[in-house]
Formats: sequence, C-alpha cells, structure tokens
Amino acid sequence: MSIFGFKRNRTTNDSISATGTSCLLIDYENLAISLKEIDGFQSLDLSPILAVAKSRSPNGRLDVVHAYADWRHFSHDANALVRLGVKTVQAPSFRYQGKNATDIHMAVEATDLLHLHPELQVYFLASGDSDFTPLVQLLRSRGKQVIGIGIKGSVSRQLQTVCDDFILYDELMENFGNRVEDPPPPNLPETAKVPYKPKSIPNAAPRTRVAAISPNTHRTQVERKPIQAKPSPASHSISKKPMTVNGNGSGIESLREAIGLDPTELLTSSRLKQLLPMATEAWHSTKPKYAPQMKRALQQRSAGQLTSFEAQVIASLLERTGGLGSDSWLLIGGSDGDLLFDLLLHASQRTLNSQGRTETDDPSRLGEVLLKDSIESPELRMRLVRGRSAVQKHQQVI
Repeated sequence: MSIFGFKRNRTTNDSISATGTSCLLIDYENLAISLKEIDGFQSLDLSPILAVAKSRSPNGRLDVVHAYADWRHFSHDANALVRLGVKTVQAPSFRYQGKNATDIHMAVEATDLLHLHPELQVYFLASGDSDFTPLVQLLRSRGKQVIGIGIKGSVSRQLQTVCDDFILYDELMENFGNRVEDPPPPNLPETAKVPYKPKSIPNAAPRTRVAAISPNTHRTQVERKPIQAKPSPASHSISKKPMTVNGNGSGIESLREAIGLDPTELLTSSRLKQLLPMATEAWHSTKPKYAPQMKRALQQRSAGQLTSFEAQVIASLLERTGGLGSDSWLLIGGSDGDLLFDLLLHASQRTLNSQGRTETDDPSRLGEVLLKDSIESPELRMRLVRGRSAVQKHQQVI
C-alpha cells in the first residue's frame, strides 16, 4: 500500500484505472513567493491550476494532488487547500531558503510515484524552479507526459524547454472566470466536488469562488482563529522571513538556524574551503545582496561544480553572517579558501554573539554548529584568531 493516499474512483474496484491517470504536484512555496515578488498584493489561487489539470487529464480526474511547503509560513492558506481536495505536505525549513526543502520532498515523492504507480501517465508539476529539470527528464525517459505550470517572469527557461508543455498561471487567471462555470468531468474524485459557492448566494460571481483561496478572503468564510504572524508580502531575503529561533534556547539546532543553517544538513570543512572561493567569484560578478540572488549567482557562475543544496547553504550563511552587501567579508579572503574559512568562523561567532548567544565562545561548540566533520578545539581557536586579525587589518586599511 502506497503512503500517498490516492483518491479512489468509487466506480472502480478500489484501484487506479489502467487506462492512465494523472497527478498534480505543487511547489507551493515557489509559486507563492514568486507571485509575491512580482505582485505583492496578489495571493496565490490554486483553483485555476486544479481546473486546467483536471481538464487535461486522460480521464478527467487527478488521483494525487499534493502541495509542498513549510506550512508554518502559509497557515492561512492550508485550510483552504484542504477544502479544494489538496493534500498539504509539510516540508520544514529552518531558514528562508526559498525552495530547497520543498524541492527535495517533491522530487522524492515524484520518484516514488514513478516506481510504485506506473499507471500514472501525466505529471503536472507546478513550479518554475530549474532544479526540477532532472526530474522532468527522468519522467519523460520513462514515457510519462510532463506539463509544467508556473508564474510568468519567474519560470526557468530550462524547465520550460524540457517539459512537454508549459502553462503560465497568469494566463490561467485571465481565463478562469469562464472555465469555472463549465460542468465538472463525470469521474472527478468525491473530495474534489466540495462546492465552493456559498449556499446563501447561489448566483455569486465566479471571482468570489476564486478568491476563497486567498488568505484575506479565507478568514471571512471560516471561523476566526487566533491571529498568527503572516509572511511578509514582499520577501526577498532570509532576514525578512519570520525567524524560528527558539528565543533564548541553547539547543544546537537553534544556533545553526540563527546563522542560516538547516539543523539536519551541513557541509564539511574541506567542502566549505572549496566552495567559498567560488562564492567570492560569484559575488564579484553580480554583487548580490540577498540569499536567493547569491544562490542563483553561484549556480550560474559555478555550474556543475556544486549542488543546489550546497549553493543554498553558502548563500544562507553569507547573508546571515555579513558575507553579502558592500561590506562583505568575502572581500578580505579573496580566493584563499583557508582564509575564507577562518573568516566564516569569525563572522559566525560574531553574528551569534550579537544575538546574545555566547555558547560558541567555546571553539569546539562553534565547530559543532557549523561543520559536518570535527576539528580539534586548538585548531579552531587558532583559525578564529586568524579570521579576527584579518578583519582588523582590513578595517585599518580602509
């Protein structure tokens, strides 16, 4: 039995039709963040995406509809998605990394579906991230049709090219007013037939139904809950995302989170020494100010030399520790991987101290926070001194 909980057609023998079925996998964070960056006042509406996916499915239904995000940051949206028959999959992230955690969850489940349910013939992937290019190529190599859906202006050209077809969300929204009045296909799952139009207003305009997915509109239709912090409408950086550091907690996970690291995934010291000079080159080429910009610069400048995850780790660390902007400490280290590593140690300790976190005054503790491998405390102490001295010399020169 699959862990994915297919919606079954009750007219079949509790199995997916052998004639071929479809699934819709939604990188919700990618779509929502991209839409906010382009139009800070527009909320993501999945209704037209669901409608077009069902209309283009071989049998007019979707057997899997999953949306991936860290739902702590999209809590107002989650209930509305459930009403639409969408399963929300929690992909926790410990920094505002944009898309990395959701990418991994979505790609893993898509690969699992490919092997466990070969009867799925059409994969709708709602995302504009180029990181899904290898997944699309894999699906097509196995004879599957892949249709992408994304936000205009934020879709990777590479992703558009490898998909069998690509649909722009903006065009769907323009035409959705007419589409929602069409009768639903006869084989829609029961969970997807929940009426959206209020019974007391039988002639409500189509856009009233569409707007129900919006966080602001949703609160007028559902019983009010205690007010929760909402994500910034125009987030461009990690620092603008609500922090999830546990106050004065002393756990190593909260220390890692405070400097932009995922508590469960780290890099080794040797790998950091290899990647930081690449970061210097990428910084000089584009002068990025925010982590998403730095990640893109790294991937463009050092294509094939680092993974998407590694690019995200470096970008997040740099933003949290002062490695981006006009006063970037990358300027001091240049292409010297060892010196850059020492500067990173110093900058990380300084960042934590500025937040009242003094646990990493112990060098061995700082090593635990930053590194996947271990370095002896005397060496870490020496490197911290070297990093601090380099900063002081640089400040004297300028």
